Amino acid sequence: MMTWVRGVLAAASLLALTGDPVASQATTYHPLDMGWSWEYADELGETLMAVMVGHRVVLGVQTAVRHEIIMGERHPSQVFENFWTCGADGDLFLHGAINYTDTMQVAYYPPILMVDGPLELGKAWVTTDIQTYDLEGNPSGMGPFDYGLMVYSVGDAVVPAGTFLAYGVGFDFGAPLVRGSGGCSYDLFGRRVMTLWGSGTREATDWYTEDVGVVQQSYYTWPEEMMKLTAWQPSAISGASWGRVKALFR
Repeated sequence: MMTWVRGVLAAASLLALTGDPVASQATTYHPLDMGWSWEYADELGETLMAVMVGHRVVLGVQTAVRHEIIMGERHPSQVFENFWTCGADGDLFLHGAINYTDTMQVAYYPPILMVDGPLELGKAWVTTDIQTYDLEGNPSGMGPFDYGLMVYSVGDAVVPAGTFLAYGVGFDFGAPLVRGSGGCSYDLFGRRVMTLWGSGTREATDWYTEDVGVVQQSYYTWPEEMMKLTAWQPSAISGASWGRVKALFR
């Protein structure tokens, strides 16, 4: 756990901790308030931890920063971040990502609509003509792409943290990969992945629960590598000090 905290502090100089990127919404499928945290694990001993750590301006928009770390023996540990805003009815937008382990970064314009609220079974949506840039706004050279998602399931998700009514959202026509300067491939959230993971299948990959966030997620090809929520910490502490953020993980 302390390794994770050190990773958060190493990234602190890159964050702008001023104000909220969006006003509070009546419906949210992923809380963006600073201090919220989630812990996940799969059946093979891999762990994923995420915490909302502050704000960062991405292509002129103030976003909320989700700091993440994957740890385990089967896959290399990684530290990465992704940048979010929310809108009316729980809409959730992904603006970009950075991988600190590999020094990869990307920004999306328009931002990718990851959740089109309110969610319901069979609902589908597409973000079209997405251009990629670095975080300074320079074109990345990756061609424009479309990104489609769909709600494949609605029902109880049983995970170690409890049972949640969840909306299973996944690719509608495949998931694009982001290429780093070293030739590695990354998913849209900044996580390094094997190339075969980017092909995508028509099934849920993220299960969202209102007012909690993602309760399980699957970016891997084997069922036993499904990341399931083991604990979460709601903590709306906008404007809090880094000391108070660190205290959440002691």
